[in-house]
Amino acid sequence: MATHARDVTPETRAVPRDAAPAEYSPEYERDRDQAIAAALPRASYGRAFQPGCSAGELTGRLAPRCVQVVATNYIPAIVTRARQRCARYLNVEVLQASLAAAPPPGSFDLIVLGDFGSQFRPIPLVDTVLRMAGQLQLGGELVAAHSLVPRTAGLLYGDAVHFLLGSQLPLNLVYSERYDEFRVDVWKRL
Repeated sequence: MATHARDVTPETRAVPRDAAPAEYSPEYERDRDQAIAAALPRASYGRAFQPGCSAGELTGRLAPRCVQVVATNYIPAIVTRARQRCARYLNVEVLQASLAAAPPPGSFDLIVLGDFGSQFRPIPLVDTVLRMAGQLQLGGELVAAHSLVPRTAGLLYGDAVHFLLGSQLPLNLVYSERYDEFRVDVWKRL
């Protein structure tokens, strides 16, 4: 099973640091990543941001559609794997960074959250995503996909994450689809 590490710190983490992270099967990740790619309203994007990039599978899927992809994770080993997986893409930058301080500088026209919110408490999740949404260009899109199946007791998941995002983001929902194990929503800055 693949392990998804998130861009979290002890201050924003919903569970103790030594707790096991949620695990997702390769099939789940493949299906979720395909659904994210299919949900993207545009064929191409300028600058994209993917926090909590895991080992770079989705990052590599985004690369051909974007002029630049900035991906982050705070765990060095995962950053190394993502860099290796995306080495052939000159337009991908994988950074070791935590979002507790701030997202990478600059503006984006695409932000992709793949099971990103499931390691946050509600208020830090909203604060972090609001900061990111503030960096969306006019017409920019934020895509979120989260598991509908609780993986670890006490963590936010699918519907709760998307309810928080939908109720707090100053963006318009333009796409929503539920699958057996996850949901995908796209919000747009108008």
